[in-house]
Amino acid sequence: MPSIECGASILYPEFEQGTSGCLLRFTDAPQRALLMTAGHVVLPSYARQSDPIYATDIPNTPIGVLRTWTSFEDVPTADAAFIWVDPRLIVPRITSLGAPTAFNMTPQIGDVLRILPITGQLTPRETTIREIGNVEMLMPGWKETINYRNQLLCEPMVTSGGDSGAAVLDARNQLVGMVVGGWDVLDRTIVTPISAILNNSAWGGAKLELLSTMPSDVIAPPLPPAPVQNGTTTPAAAPVSGPSLPFGSLVSNGFFSNNANDHSVPRSIRTNNPGALNFTTWQKSRPGFVGKTEPDGSVNKNVTTIYRTPEHGVASWFYLLATRYGFGSSGPFTVAVLAQHYAGQQSGPSVDNYIAGWRHASGDRLTAQSAIDLTVDQQVLGLARAMFSHEAGRPSPLHDDQIEFGFQQERAGGLPP
Repeated sequence: MPSIECGASILYPEFEQGTSGCLLRFTDAPQRALLMTAGHVVLPSYARQSDPIYATDIPNTPIGVLRTWTSFEDVPTADAAFIWVDPRLIVPRITSLGAPTAFNMTPQIGDVLRILPITGQLTPRETTIREIGNVEMLMPGWKETINYRNQLLCEPMVTSGGDSGAAVLDARNQLVGMVVGGWDVLDRTIVTPISAILNNSAWGGAKLELLSTMPSDVIAPPLPPAPVQNGTTTPAAAPVSGPSLPFGSLVSNGFFSNNANDHSVPRSIRTNNPGALNFTTWQKSRPGFVGKTEPDGSVNKNVTTIYRTPEHGVASWFYLLATRYGFGSSGPFTVAVLAQHYAGQQSGPSVDNYIAGWRHASGDRLTAQSAIDLTVDQQVLGLARAMFSHEAGRPSPLHDDQIEFGFQQERAGGLPP
């Protein structure tokens, strides 16, 4: 059976990949081997406990399931998640570094730290602690900025995208912490101290210990089956809440989802809610309303509305812009103003991230100053395509005629239940 070393790339399905750190276990649950990584690597907004996690080197086979993670209330000191892994699929040694031997709870300014090599090389990367302080970082996968307290700020910046979650060792092979990001402006790699992870309140006082070898008594978690291949589909599941209504498309041969619980699919796609509208009470009276998901794994515990068809979801997105935001009566609006409404604030990283995301998804056709008139179908279609693809993290599967049907029927008041 194939296996990976700690340091291999891992991912939550359809989310940005990161790096596996090292193996630990809680002393009161010694039969579970836990793989440490950065929370923002494996916690999209819709993540839940027991969701499967994969390694890029072992495709179609989950290596484990989400077990627990740190909280982001107030100002966090750690951004960590633990994956309960199948002991047959991972070994404790870190590529080119070996397994850590102990915890270094008191790193000092000037200490040299080591991180696994860049892919294709054998020599570990080295950096030096220059400061211990606070840092603010934008997490693209979460579309929000996180302020971290008491991090190790290391020069030079030897990490890049995808390194989050990697274990960081000192010269004696002791575990100092975990890579949580990079700071391009100051050329620094940001490392969360292992003390902030071990002593985090999320564990309720439970103690963690390193696994330098894989104990013989550890057990595998209940793992979901591998994804269905060859064009077949996963059996439909009922929505988490709400009445059971037939899913479908209002346009002939249009795309739709019949499984709002399939967490291998981005939430905006699996819920027939391409704008990823969080549930609010006005949506209960909307045509096509089916129910809502359970709270996701984000700080805000978002609950997403489920619609019977994607066209109903498009119509509610248009209703949000035209009626709830008032753009239907106020005339043309700019992308920047729309981003402010979506972010719920006048400025800041969240606003900037929406603008940048929509611009990228539109192929740079939309900018902050682009004007949108909701009476002009081509402008609405272009905006919808960009926003829906941004929310899904990939091109939207909706056909143009589905999108146009949704907002045109909303204007005309012709949507079926």
